[in-house]
Amino acid sequence: SAPDQASCHVIYLLKTDDGKQFEAALTVHNRGTEPVEAWQLEFAWPGGQSVVAAQAAAWEQKGRTMVVRPQEASETIAPGASRNLALSGTYSGINALPADFTLAGKSCQTTVAGATTTVVTVSEENGKRKKGDGDDDEDD
Repeated sequence: SAPDQASCHVIYLLKTDDGKQFEAALTVHNRGTEPVEAWQLEFAWPGGQSVVAAQAAAWEQKGRTMVVRPQEASETIAPGASRNLALSGTYSGINALPADFTLAGKSCQTTVAGATTTVVTVSEENGKRKKGDGDDDEDD
């Protein structure tokens, strides 16, 4: 089916990524004309990510496959309504973002956004602000 015909839209936003851990926000939008009852969102991680926590959702991970469900099993996403979720996890190597999501077994249009890994380096001069103690470098 063409993406513009999808009855759901998932936005995956990578919020933080420190090179080892990440946090992501997901918005699941029902664009169909029928409510999605007892919903579950499925996707596969393209890399070696491991989820350690989820907010506003129950989750299960088997290998690269993720299944996310509402905390209340009977929860419905009404037509035109959205659900906001958050995931946090760890990875090694590259934190490649997931791109293929299904809601209740139907493929969703997906929007993926996020920062690339940013490694923050603190130089020695910036890390030490004491003056006159003589130990701010190794050759004193």
